[in-house]
Amino acid sequence: MITADPTQRSVAELVQDPSRAAGLLNAFPVSIWICDTAGDCVFANQTWQDFTGRSFASDLGTRWVDSIHPEDRESMVQAWREALGLRRPFSHNYRVRRADGMFAWVSDEGRPVYDGYGAFVGYIGTCGDITEQRMAELAAKEKEGEIRMLADNVPVLIAWFEAVDFRCIFANKAYAQTWGWTEETIVGRTVREVIGEAGYAEIAPYVDRVRRGESVTYERNIVDKAGARRVMEV
Repeated sequence: MITADPTQRSVAELVQDPSRAAGLLNAFPVSIWICDTAGDCVFANQTWQDFTGRSFASDLGTRWVDSIHPEDRESMVQAWREALGLRRPFSHNYRVRRADGMFAWVSDEGRPVYDGYGAFVGYIGTCGDITEQRMAELAAKEKEGEIRMLADNVPVLIAWFEAVDFRCIFANKAYAQTWGWTEETIVGRTVREVIGEAGYAEIAPYVDRVRRGESVTYERNIVDKAGARRVMEV
């Protein structure tokens, strides 16, 4: 005899008939949504309605897809279909259109729900407004792109290393290629890894001075990855 798990059964009953707890769900300060086994939206709470400025009837079934930004729609739908098909947790960030026509970024997360006997009954999830966070990230990325473009087009070697363990945070193309790396693969490497143990032993006294807060200038002879002998002023 199989005994149903009471907790799973309660959540499953909520997903199968959200109207039974609509008052409770509408009182939550986070956006909550529920989908059936086909992936169709069957409920969105009051917080979601307040956030989007739409009644949840506007998002029933697959209508919610229409509110996703055109640039995000394909990736979002694909991620959702994969999660639904495999009955696995879902997580995706995308832009959704509000009633005023403006788009806001949301972090959408959901999990599959099973009844007390293990039968799949749908999904329950939450949406959080991450517009400010996302806009800050995009602004930082744009700024990084501007810095990258500038750094890659000046005839000097530029690198930025952390102060604690001297791991590379940023290097322009000229610096990375001098030591046989790319701008991507050099990131996260220590100075020792980048220039080798012998090279590090040579510059160690200057590194120690920098650690103490001094600004230093020095020259050193190197052989780059192409085998060319060069004199560098650092």
